[in-house]
Amino acid sequence: MTRVVEIDGRDFHTLEDFYEVIGAALIPGKPWGKNLDAFLDILCWPLADDPEPYVLLWWRSKLSRKRLNHAEAERYWEDVIRANGGKPSAWQAEQLALAGRGEGLSVFGWLVEIIERHPEWLSLRLE
Repeated sequence: MTRVVEIDGRDFHTLEDFYEVIGAALIPGKPWGKNLDAFLDILCWPLADDPEPYVLLWWRSKLSRKRLNHAEAERYWEDVIRANGGKPSAWQAEQLALAGRGEGLSVFGWLVEIIERHPEWLSLRLE
């Protein structure tokens, strides 16, 4: 029987909230970096206890798509730029501008793209 890890879109509004929820679902009680790179890393951590691939079941994903939108991406890039002294790289400035125009991937899109990078680890089911 395939193992299923579940998250619910009602449980988070921001990327930071998502990090809390996904961490509790995948690696309860374990510390992790809570950033996009670390998110990719923790997706494979459940395989340490059970090497069989698993399903990540994302309930109310349409709600998450609404909440983790381009405005959330814009907020993310503003925070990144602020944390780096307020001077964005050309790439960061471009990403911020795209998000501000509602173009490119939203935060939801980033997360789905990261999850789908490793079908050998897990499969994503959006409900």
